[in-house]
Amino acid sequence: SVAPALHPSLARALSNAGYRLATSRRVYLLDPRTRAPFTSASYKRDRKRLRESGYRVVTPADLHPRDLPRLVELYDALYLAKYSRLNPQFTERFLEQALRHETLTLRALREPESGRLDAVLGCFARGGVLTTPLFGYDDQVPQQVGLYRMLNVVLTHLARDRGLLLHQSSGVGHFKRSRGARPHLEVSAVYTRHL
Repeated sequence: SVAPALHPSLARALSNAGYRLATSRRVYLLDPRTRAPFTSASYKRDRKRLRESGYRVVTPADLHPRDLPRLVELYDALYLAKYSRLNPQFTERFLEQALRHETLTLRALREPESGRLDAVLGCFARGGVLTTPLFGYDDQVPQQVGLYRMLNVVLTHLARDRGLLLHQSSGVGHFKRSRGARPHLEVSAVYTRHL
C-alpha cells in the first residue's frame, strides 16, 4: 500500500518499474502543524468534552501490567468483533513489549469514578508521519460520552506536539473532514508482468 500524497517518488518508482497502481481506499491526512485543525467548531467541542468529562489521559508511566488485558479487550471489541477477525490481533505480551521498548506510544482514557480504562490508542512515527495501528474504546459506554471524539483529541495533540503529519486511515470521512483532515487516495502496487 502506498499513499502517493505521502510518498510520490515511491509511487512513481513503482509505476516505472512496471507495477500497477490500483486504487484501494481513501485515507485521511491531518496536518496539526498548522492552526487549521484547531479552529474547527468540531474540534473545539471535542476538546471541551474531554476537559469536562473527568476522564484522565493515561500515559505509559501510569499503565500497570494489570491494565494490559483491558487494553487488548478494548481493541478486540472494536477491530476484531465489530469489524474483522482479519485485522491485526494484539496480545498482552505484545503490549508489554511495546511499553518496555517504546515501540508504540500508548495513551488511554481512565474513567474518573471507577478508575476503569475505557479507551486506548497506540501510535508510532515513521518519516514524519504518525499512524495509529492500535485504537479501541468501550462500545458499551453511551455514545454521547464521546470516547472516540476524546481519543481523537489526544491523538491530534500527540501529532501536534511532535510536529508530525497524522495519518488517520480510512472510514468516518465526514468526522475527519469536519476536523480538518484531507482525503487522499491510497493505492496497492501490484506486479503482474510475470503472470
